[in-house]
Amino acid sequence: MPVSETDGDPFAEVQPSTPPDRPPIESLDPKWMAEFEGMLYIGYLEDEYEVYGHRIRLKTLTTDDELEISLLIKPWEGTMGSVRAYQTAMCAATIVSVDGQPLPQPLTSAPADTPLKNAFDYLRANYRPPVINMIYEKILLLETRVGHVLDAMGKVRG
Repeated sequence: MPVSETDGDPFAEVQPSTPPDRPPIESLDPKWMAEFEGMLYIGYLEDEYEVYGHRIRLKTLTTDDELEISLLIKPWEGTMGSVRAYQTAMCAATIVSVDGQPLPQPLTSAPADTPLKNAFDYLRANYRPPVINMIYEKILLLETRVGHVLDAMGKVRG
Protein backbone atom coordinates (compact mmCIF):
# COMPACT_ATOMS: atom_id res chain seq x y z
CA MET A 1 0.00 0.00 0.00
CA PRO A 2 1.58 3.34 -0.97
CA VAL A 3 2.39 5.88 1.71
CA SER A 4 3.49 9.49 1.49
CA GLU A 5 7.21 10.16 1.30
CA THR A 6 7.15 12.24 4.45
CA ASP A 7 5.19 9.77 6.52
CA GLY A 8 7.64 6.88 6.76
CA ASP A 9 5.01 4.67 8.47
CA PRO A 10 4.41 1.61 6.26
CA PHE A 11 1.16 0.92 8.11
CA ALA A 12 -0.30 4.41 7.64
CA GLU A 13 -3.73 4.45 6.01
CA VAL A 14 -3.79 5.79 2.48
CA GLN A 15 -6.48 8.41 2.00
CA PRO A 16 -8.59 8.23 -1.16
CA SER A 17 -7.99 10.86 -3.78
CA THR A 18 -10.90 13.24 -4.11
CA PRO A 19 -11.47 15.54 -7.06
CA PRO A 20 -11.11 19.20 -6.07
CA ASP A 21 -14.71 19.96 -7.07
CA ARG A 22 -16.17 17.33 -4.72
CA PRO A 23 -15.56 17.15 -0.96
CA PRO A 24 -14.75 13.74 0.53
CA ILE A 25 -17.63 11.63 1.78
CA GLU A 26 -17.66 11.79 5.57
CA SER A 27 -21.03 10.22 6.25
CA LEU A 28 -23.70 8.08 4.71
CA ASP A 29 -26.56 9.56 2.74
CA PRO A 30 -28.88 11.23 5.30
CA LYS A 31 -31.71 9.14 3.80
CA TRP A 32 -30.58 6.34 6.17
CA MET A 33 -32.60 8.00 8.94
CA ALA A 34 -35.95 7.63 7.11
CA GLU A 35 -38.32 5.04 8.48
CA PHE A 36 -38.20 1.65 6.73
CA GLU A 37 -36.48 2.81 3.49
CA GLY A 38 -33.56 4.14 5.54
CA MET A 39 -32.21 0.61 5.91
CA LEU A 40 -31.44 0.64 2.18
CA TYR A 41 -28.80 3.34 2.63
CA ILE A 42 -26.90 2.00 5.63
CA GLY A 43 -23.49 0.81 4.51
CA TYR A 44 -23.63 2.36 1.03
CA LEU A 45 -20.74 4.56 0.04
CA GLU A 46 -19.39 5.55 -3.34
CA ASP A 47 -16.13 7.36 -4.05
CA GLU A 48 -13.57 7.94 -6.75
CA TYR A 49 -9.91 6.88 -6.58
CA GLU A 50 -6.93 7.31 -8.85
CA VAL A 51 -5.42 4.07 -10.11
CA TYR A 52 -2.36 4.39 -12.33
CA GLY A 53 -3.53 7.73 -13.71
CA HIS A 54 -7.15 6.66 -14.26
CA ARG A 55 -10.21 7.67 -12.23
CA ILE A 56 -12.04 4.64 -10.83
CA ARG A 57 -15.44 5.16 -9.17
CA LEU A 58 -16.25 2.41 -6.67
CA LYS A 59 -19.34 1.56 -4.63
CA THR A 60 -19.88 -0.73 -1.69
CA LEU A 61 -21.44 -4.13 -2.27
CA THR A 62 -24.99 -5.27 -1.79
CA THR A 63 -25.78 -8.63 -0.21
CA ASP A 64 -26.82 -9.85 -3.66
CA ASP A 65 -23.39 -8.83 -5.02
CA GLU A 66 -21.65 -10.84 -2.30
CA LEU A 67 -23.78 -13.91 -2.99
CA GLU A 68 -23.26 -13.70 -6.75
CA ILE A 69 -19.50 -13.34 -6.23
CA SER A 70 -19.51 -16.64 -4.33
CA LEU A 71 -21.12 -18.32 -7.36
CA LEU A 72 -18.83 -16.66 -9.90
CA ILE A 73 -15.63 -17.80 -8.20
CA LYS A 74 -16.78 -21.38 -7.60
CA PRO A 75 -14.78 -22.84 -10.54
CA TRP A 76 -11.56 -21.57 -8.91
CA GLU A 77 -12.28 -22.78 -5.35
CA GLY A 78 -9.44 -24.94 -4.06
CA THR A 79 -7.03 -23.78 -6.76
CA MET A 80 -4.13 -21.34 -6.77
CA GLY A 81 -6.39 -18.95 -8.69
CA SER A 82 -9.05 -18.65 -6.00
CA VAL A 83 -7.69 -15.42 -4.51
CA ARG A 84 -7.29 -13.83 -7.94
CA ALA A 85 -10.83 -14.88 -8.90
CA TYR A 86 -12.21 -13.38 -5.67
CA GLN A 87 -10.33 -10.09 -6.14
CA THR A 88 -11.43 -9.84 -9.76
CA ALA A 89 -15.06 -10.55 -8.86
CA MET A 90 -14.90 -7.92 -6.10
CA CYS A 91 -13.58 -5.39 -8.60
CA ALA A 92 -16.32 -6.31 -11.08
CA ALA A 93 -18.99 -5.81 -8.41
CA THR A 94 -17.70 -2.50 -7.07
CA ILE A 95 -16.56 -0.62 -10.19
CA VAL A 96 -19.14 1.98 -11.16
CA SER A 97 -17.01 3.62 -13.85
CA VAL A 98 -13.50 4.01 -15.22
CA ASP A 99 -12.66 7.51 -16.39
CA GLY A 100 -16.37 8.31 -16.32
CA GLN A 101 -17.46 5.30 -18.39
CA PRO A 102 -19.12 2.10 -17.11
CA LEU A 103 -17.50 -1.24 -17.88
CA PRO A 104 -18.61 -2.63 -21.26
CA GLN A 105 -21.70 -4.86 -21.15
CA PRO A 106 -22.63 -7.11 -24.06
CA LEU A 107 -26.17 -7.05 -25.38
CA THR A 108 -27.74 -10.27 -24.17
CA SER A 109 -31.03 -11.58 -22.90
CA ALA A 110 -29.66 -14.79 -21.36
CA PRO A 111 -30.60 -14.95 -17.65
CA ALA A 112 -27.11 -16.26 -16.79
CA ASP A 113 -25.47 -13.18 -18.31
CA THR A 114 -25.88 -10.87 -15.33
CA PRO A 115 -24.16 -7.48 -15.32
CA LEU A 116 -21.80 -8.72 -12.59
CA LYS A 117 -20.87 -11.86 -14.55
CA ASN A 118 -20.27 -9.79 -17.68
CA ALA A 119 -18.10 -7.30 -15.75
CA PHE A 120 -16.17 -10.22 -14.18
CA ASP A 121 -15.58 -11.80 -17.60
CA TYR A 122 -14.47 -8.43 -19.01
CA LEU A 123 -11.99 -7.80 -16.19
CA ARG A 124 -10.61 -11.37 -16.37
CA ALA A 125 -9.99 -11.03 -20.10
CA ASN A 126 -8.70 -7.45 -20.18
CA TYR A 127 -7.24 -6.20 -16.87
CA ARG A 128 -3.76 -7.24 -15.75
CA PRO A 129 -3.03 -8.45 -12.18
CA PRO A 130 -1.31 -5.21 -11.04
CA VAL A 131 -4.45 -3.24 -11.96
CA ILE A 132 -6.75 -5.72 -10.19
CA ASN A 133 -4.46 -5.58 -7.13
CA MET A 134 -4.57 -1.79 -6.94
CA ILE A 135 -8.34 -1.56 -7.45
CA TYR A 136 -8.82 -4.22 -4.77
CA GLU A 137 -6.72 -2.13 -2.35
CA LYS A 138 -9.05 0.80 -3.01
CA ILE A 139 -12.06 -1.44 -2.33
CA LEU A 140 -10.57 -2.31 1.06
CA LEU A 141 -10.12 1.41 1.80
CA LEU A 142 -13.76 2.09 0.94
CA GLU A 143 -14.94 -0.80 3.14
CA THR A 144 -12.79 0.51 6.01
CA ARG A 145 -14.44 3.92 5.63
CA VAL A 146 -17.87 2.28 5.85
CA GLY A 147 -16.82 0.68 9.13
CA HIS A 148 -15.71 4.04 10.52
CA VAL A 149 -18.95 5.72 9.43
CA LEU A 150 -21.09 2.94 10.92
CA ASP A 151 -19.13 3.16 14.19
CA ALA A 152 -19.76 6.91 14.29
CA MET A 153 -23.45 6.37 13.51
CA GLY A 154 -23.74 3.97 16.43
CA LYS A 155 -22.26 6.57 18.75
CA VAL A 156 -24.62 9.26 17.46
CA ARG A 157 -27.80 7.16 17.31
CA GLY A 158 -26.70 4.73 20.08
